Amino acid sequence: MLKRLLALCCMAFCLTGSATAQWSEDPDHPTLWSGYGINGHGVGRRAVYYFQLPANPSEFTAHVFAGAATNQTHVALDVFDAGRNALANTEAVGWTVPDERTVRFTVRRSQPLLLAVTVDRSTQDYSLWLDRRALAVTPVRIPQVSENVNSDALRNASAGRYAPAPVESATWSDGGSGTGRDQDFYYDVTAEAGEIHFTLTAQARRASTSAVTVDLDDLSGINQIRCGVIALDTPTTDRQVYRNPARRELRVHVHVDANCANYNFTITGPVVRH
Repeated sequence: MLKRLLALCCMAFCLTGSATAQWSEDPDHPTLWSGYGINGHGVGRRAVYYFQLPANPSEFTAHVFAGAATNQTHVALDVFDAGRNALANTEAVGWTVPDERTVRFTVRRSQPLLLAVTVDRSTQDYSLWLDRRALAVTPVRIPQVSENVNSDALRNASAGRYAPAPVESATWSDGGSGTGRDQDFYYDVTAEAGEIHFTLTAQARRASTSAVTVDLDDLSGINQIRCGVIALDTPTTDRQVYRNPARRELRVHVHVDANCANYNFTITGPVVRH
């Protein structure tokens, strides 16, 4: 028992702080789960705290610990998927001695989970933490700029096969859908001095992750700035700002990997496509 208490004390340093007043009690606006777990202390009333946990395909083990109390106390965990369907639940009951319960569940596609932690009016100290073991999936990363050059696509762009009509607008938006294979698009542009704003949103195919990038390079291939995301099967967005020092010719390179479902990017600033 002493070893167990010492282990819990050590674990407390790895858990999210116990400022329960900052935890959401609104299931539509949950607190983002961060770190290994949470420590809490009862507030003298029944309360339900909601957390959002971004989850990749994994096998989870949830631990719920209810500390000793002067009266019998209950601490419950309910886990819901992105569609609010129940995945798992368990309840620890503490009284003269603490109690710990565990429950296992599997997430087979990337999605945000909703965790509901219920404490009753008699609850004193409690903790909740998660162990996870990733399922076998192909890892996805954003490639380095030097790895991400498609010479065939670049020759096609130089020959005008990807070249869009000139646009005088200060805002340029484009996008599309994935094809199940890597795609590269190159666009030559003239940029005046000033700020150029990039916004990229992408979404992966179901149960996968996708790397999508928009690079701004000079004509010698030196990267000036990158806007990139590793997307799940919910939309993921990145925003970047580049301060172009003077008028010059540049090239926009859009890379879409094989797992992408759809993507959209917007470039705003003194940029004209050729």
